[in-house]
Amino acid sequence: MNRHICKKTLISVFLIISSIALSFADGARRSVVFFGSVSSSEDTATIKLTEDLYYSQMLSLSSISLKNRRDVIWNPDIANEYATTEATLFHAEIQEKNSGWQCTLTALDSSNGRAVSKTFFYEGYYKILMDAKNSILTLFEQLDSDSGVTTGLEAAEAAGISEALSQITLDQLAGNWQGDSYITKVVIQKTGRGFVIFKNGATMNITLSISGSNVTAMQASGTNASFFPELPRDVALKIAKTASPVSWSFEVTDWNTLTGTKQTLAMNEAGTEPEQQTVPAVWTRL
Repeated sequence: MNRHICKKTLISVFLIISSIALSFADGARRSVVFFGSVSSSEDTATIKLTEDLYYSQMLSLSSISLKNRRDVIWNPDIANEYATTEATLFHAEIQEKNSGWQCTLTALDSSNGRAVSKTFFYEGYYKILMDAKNSILTLFEQLDSDSGVTTGLEAAEAAGISEALSQITLDQLAGNWQGDSYITKVVIQKTGRGFVIFKNGATMNITLSISGSNVTAMQASGTNASFFPELPRDVALKIAKTASPVSWSFEVTDWNTLTGTKQTLAMNEAGTEPEQQTVPAVWTRL
């Protein structure tokens, strides 16, 4: 059995679960027209599977009335055809990038011309499978944000996402992340270990733990002055041997964002000496 068949099997299982979870709600339904995806990738099988996945997840939302026009590849001129309607026009752009997949979802509200796009990067197809529904809901939430429209069903779906995020695992967090301005890359492994690569060339080993939606990353390497790029080099060299380990405390904002604080040494307001400080920190998935 090749990998594309395996992907189809996973989609089938996922759709069964989605159909079981499907609920119906009173009130107006958003009319969405789903167009064919834009891509320059030669991996047409994965493009087709990804498009099918987005379509099936949108179909499972009872707040949406969906029209299938996937036989028509999206182009901007299509908007003119729907200029006098109330339809929301949806398409995805799916491109291979950095050995992974970059998926840009776009929704255009024909009634007012408002359009929003959200871009997500995934290391592999199975990451798309895990995040497809969340990314669609995030897109439509942004589209509605100006008017403040939130239906009861959307609120329930958002609550479902919050519940899923509160049970996130290291397996789901595993991958490459972007840290603060001093960090080139953060690598999180499924084992609960990882490492931080600083722009000054240093590499710090870290351990990670999860409690609900709270993620803690702790320095596991021995002391190194290069772990304190916020400090002047001469100061970092003096205090590194006795410094407490650097640590990060995050809350999972969404599948691709960790937001919280970093415990480290930084110069005091007077700039005269280093002190333990809590500074804002955000890691975003690459």
